[in-house]
Amino acid sequence: MSLRKGAPRQDNPGLDESGLVQRQWYTFLTDEPVYEKTGIATTAATVTALTHNLKDTPRTVLVVLSNVTAEYGYAVGEEIPVPVYLDGVNSRGAQVSADRTTLRVIIGANGIAIMRRDTPGALALITGGRWTLTVRAWL
Repeated sequence: MSLRKGAPRQDNPGLDESGLVQRQWYTFLTDEPVYEKTGIATTAATVTALTHNLKDTPRTVLVVLSNVTAEYGYAVGEEIPVPVYLDGVNSRGAQVSADRTTLRVIIGANGIAIMRRDTPGALALITGGRWTLTVRAWL
């Protein structure tokens, strides 16, 4: 796999001009998102549908929590990826789905749990008004 960024080939966007497979994370880290929505509420038991107006289903979607008011040792303005953590027993967690027109963020009935910075190893449910979600997508 190629570690250098090459222009995508028109006949196969997953290959660069040398014919080597591009590492998705490399493209992900170097390109600007083609879609970004900030300030999304972190209300428990909700589905937020975002119309993205892209020409295809995004290949990569990143959802981050943005700290609005300091909580659990995190600073205002700090972003952390939404944990890939679903606890079906306690109905807490979040996930995202994407199709050709819409991104959906689904939050569990009891909200989103994160690892506390001020108490390493401890989980805590975020307080809705102290965090917002940001969704970024790449084709």
